[in-house]
Amino acid sequence: MILEMESNRMTSDDFGKYIKALRKVRRMNSTKLSKLIGKSSAYISHLENGRYKNPDYETACRILKLLGVSEEEIEPQLRKFHLYTSEYLTSEIENFKTQPIQLKRKACDKIKIDYIKQDDYLDLMSKIQQDAKDIALELKDLNVATKKYLIEILQQQINS
Repeated sequence: MILEMESNRMTSDDFGKYIKALRKVRRMNSTKLSKLIGKSSAYISHLENGRYKNPDYETACRILKLLGVSEEEIEPQLRKFHLYTSEYLTSEIENFKTQPIQLKRKACDKIKIDYIKQDDYLDLMSKIQQDAKDIALELKDLNVATKKYLIEILQQQINS
């Protein structure tokens, strides 16, 4: 492997730094790499500088391949940056659905810790709370039967 990561868990900002370091080792400019992966000429620069946070998995794979990361190292490296194949995510969701409720709570806590930065988590929770308040305001004038029906629909959506 060209560059060894310092930690097993990195952020999306670290992915941009990692790409930049690999690119410098390969002496490839960001515009050329952007064009090689079929993106706009500024894509790699934006990724390296944190303007683009989460590239799709396939794009990230192409970048690492072009920068000399071996096939067997690509997936483990991308996992360090919380970039996963759709197959991996599907399997994780299926595993999650079959777990008892106590394990689900523990898994949710892990997701909050490992996959979402604290600031992003707090921002997301704030948005969810605001959405809930907005929904409550819109529902306040509806009759009880309609409210119950809408709550049932929401619960079905949450559970599916």
